[in-house]
Amino acid sequence: DASVVPIDCSMAGGSMVTVTVHGWGADVLTLTDPSTMNVTIKSVECMVESVTLKFNQGKHTKLEAVVYAPASTVSGFVLGSITAADDADLSADFDFIYFPQPTAVAISNTATTAGETTSTAG
Repeated sequence: DASVVPIDCSMAGGSMVTVTVHGWGADVLTLTDPSTMNVTIKSVECMVESVTLKFNQGKHTKLEAVVYAPASTVSGFVLGSITAADDADLSADFDFIYFPQPTAVAISNTATTAGETTSTAG
């Protein structure tokens, strides 16, 4: 099983997200370099920034890969995947969401203070 935090970013991409995998066992002990992991979102390769193994009471509990989400031409739910570069059996999927880039529709140059309206235009 894999999960991602945050689960979304704008369609412009570039957001740093952390993909977490549980249950890969001792096989992950060799997966400590970013080049050992392949991460995709919507079938587009992500740049892997770092890979970290987390331990609890001396036993491996999870692998975390920090990646940059690629840009997308569509918004909505997409599928992501994390796979060990040398072992396709070590693979897990996760859901990801792209949202449209926010835009400002209008910016008012007036404000009301103490019952009077003022304008930056004079």
